[in-house]
Amino acid sequence: MDIDLKQYSRSELLELTKQIDETMENKLKQNMKNALAEMVEVAKKHDVPFADVIEFYERKNRKKPAQVGLTYTNPNDPSQTWTGKGRRPAWVLEMLREGMTYDDMLT
Repeated sequence: MDIDLKQYSRSELLELTKQIDETMENKLKQNMKNALAEMVEVAKKHDVPFADVIEFYERKNRKKPAQVGLTYTNPNDPSQTWTGKGRRPAWVLEMLREGMTYDDMLT
């Protein structure tokens, strides 16, 4: 579908854009309503409450907390640790000054 948009003024193009956006939004809403109605019917067909299907889906797809990767430990005081994120603690800087490497502090 070719439409020659060069013939329109800027204000006409802005109005056309607004109409397109509204139409797209309305079509999306209608498609969502149709999809929801179909999903409810499928759940009924399988004798399952639709709310249970949604709850199952959300539980299954829930993001798990991000695992912290490496942990560095102060060899002189094992209670002091650092994940490698954020500002380096003073003990890390001190160990590096003393010639240790990050690998030496890995746990």
